[in-house]
Amino acid sequence: DELGLVVWSEAALGLRTTVDQCTDHDASEEFVENGIPVQYFERVRLEYRDGRVQLGLLGTELTEGTFFRTIPFFPSEDDNVYFGATGHSLSGPFLDFWGENGAEAVFGYPLSQSFKEDGSEYQWLERARFEWHPYLPEDQRIVLGNIGTEALKRRGWLR
Repeated sequence: DELGLVVWSEAALGLRTTVDQCTDHDASEEFVENGIPVQYFERVRLEYRDGRVQLGLLGTELTEGTFFRTIPFFPSEDDNVYFGATGHSLSGPFLDFWGENGAEAVFGYPLSQSFKEDGSEYQWLERARFEWHPYLPEDQRIVLGNIGTEALKRRGWLR
C-alpha cells in the first residue's frame, strides 16, 4: 500500500533537503521497520504513524549514549531560545532555520548546544543535525546533516 511518503515530504515539509533520497540501496523504497512504514533518505527517515507522516527521531537514535552538557536555564529572547525539556538552546541562524522550516513539529528539540568542528558549526536535534558551512553560498549555508545515510551505515545496509 503506497503511502506517498515522498510526495508528502515535498508538499508538507517543503524542505529541499528531505527529498535527497539515499541511493545505492533498497531502503529508499518504503518498507516496514519495527511495525512502522518508513522510508530512508540521505538526511531523514520518514515514518507513517497515527495516520500522518513525520520525521523519525534519528538525531535521538544516533546520539544515544552521547553526553551533551546541559546549560543553566535562562529567559528566552528573540534570538536565543532555551528549551527546558532538554536543557539546551537554539540561537542565531540555527534558530531562524528551525523556526522557518517547521520548528518543533518537524525537527524536535535541540539535544546539544551548537559546536564547531573543522570550520563548520553543528547542532543535534531530536530529528536532525543542523550544519552551517561557511564555504557554501550564503542562502544555502545551513543544511541538514546526512543522518539518514549514517543510520543506514550503522545498520550495515550501506557501506
